[in-house]
Formats: sequence, C-alpha cells, structure tokens
Amino acid sequence: MSRVCEICGKGKMPCKKVATHSQWVTRRTNKQAEVNLQTATILVDGQEKRVKACTKCIKTINKKTAI
Repeated sequence: MSRVCEICGKGKMPCKKVATHSQWVTRRTNKQAEVNLQTATILVDGQEKRVKACTKCIKTINKKTAI
C-alpha cells in the first residue's frame, strides 16, 4: 500500500535536510518528508469504512461530526 492519504491525497513532500557545524550551515541536501498516516474508521453512506488518512483529515472529520 502506498503512503498517501485516501481523503485528501497528501503524500511525500520535498524538503531540505540542513547540516550545520556550530552556527554555520555547511550543506543542504534534498529529502522526502513522510505524511503522518493513521488508520481510521469513518462513516461513508451510513457504513463504516477503514481508511488510511492523515491526522489533519482525521481532526477535521472529528470536528465536523461532533456537532
């Protein structure tokens, strides 16, 4: 299974790894930041479904269904 959120489609994000020596930046190399995925059970058309979702989507769903 891929490391992609099934709700919003968020996946790997490009970022920089910064190497420092004392207070000086010596080099910057490319790396990939992984998304924080969790398995969650959500209601879809009245039925429970297990999905891999990022924590931001899980928080949003919980906030909207708590009303």
